[in-house]
Amino acid sequence: MDESSNLAALDKLKMRIQALRAKTIDNGCTEDEALSAAAKVVKTFGAEFDRLKIHFGYLNNQRLEQADLMTLADLPSIEVLRSKFLGLLSAPATKLVTLLNTPATQLAQVLKARAEKLEKDAPVEPAAPAAA
Repeated sequence: MDESSNLAALDKLKMRIQALRAKTIDNGCTEDEALSAAAKVVKTFGAEFDRLKIHFGYLNNQRLEQADLMTLADLPSIEVLRSKFLGLLSAPATKLVTLLNTPATQLAQVLKARAEKLEKDAPVEPAAPAAA
């Protein structure tokens, strides 16, 4: 193949990738989500078939080496990251509520146990004789 046919093939490939990216974005994915999903697919495909080798890639006009692409492919989805982040934010509040609620719960349990003990220990009064 000569250089002009290589450039034509490369331009054709670029157009196909851009069309696929646009189609993915039109279906509700962000560009970053689409690229992350593509990296995951390539990594999975590369693990199954030895013929595919990734040397580098580009994200937002920044060159990414193979290790960077594999790191990108290993990241969880944005939904998973958001839920983990929200879990981190809500954990201290949950612990605070538990900490504040524990003394009141313990006091209620002590009072209940004391009331039960007093009821148990109280002398049973005999029934009053019926008035004639």
